[in-house]
Amino acid sequence: KVTADFACFTRPDLRVERMTYPCMTPSAARGILDSILWKPEFQWYVRRIIVLNPIRYFSIKRNEINSKQGKTPIVVDEVNNRGKPKYRAQRNSVVLKDAAYIIEASIYQNQISDKNRPEKYIGMNIGKEGIFPRRVKKGQCWRRPYLGVREFAAEFTEPEGTEQAIQETI
Repeated sequence: KVTADFACFTRPDLRVERMTYPCMTPSAARGILDSILWKPEFQWYVRRIIVLNPIRYFSIKRNEINSKQGKTPIVVDEVNNRGKPKYRAQRNSVVLKDAAYIIEASIYQNQISDKNRPEKYIGMNIGKEGIFPRRVKKGQCWRRPYLGVREFAAEFTEPEGTEQAIQETI
């Protein structure tokens, strides 16, 4: 289960302004799972994304940098010859508010050996907990998961079992 105050899964057809999809994308779900447990021997296969909270949009203005940093550092306060900021741009973003999802996924492996069987990671053996559920219980992650953009950090927990999906199918 993944929750955050805000989420933005940017639509590529709207290039300048950030407009979110109404639901988490499968690639974003894989990114969250990878941030909790990543191993080179497997990939996450997202089967279903359950939307828990009603879809609510929220509009904000964000300051963004126009160019990538090269060998010299970017000084954000620099102005061009017309007196406008040289590197900074203020853009409107339409994001999701109070986003909550349950990600149902499984592991896909090309090569399975005795050392790295899927049961080791997801815990299908009786009486033995897998690495992924153990990391979720402890709140461990390799890097902080986020919903779409890094400013929108996400919290992850085990599903309680009482969560209800919204009635809308997306």
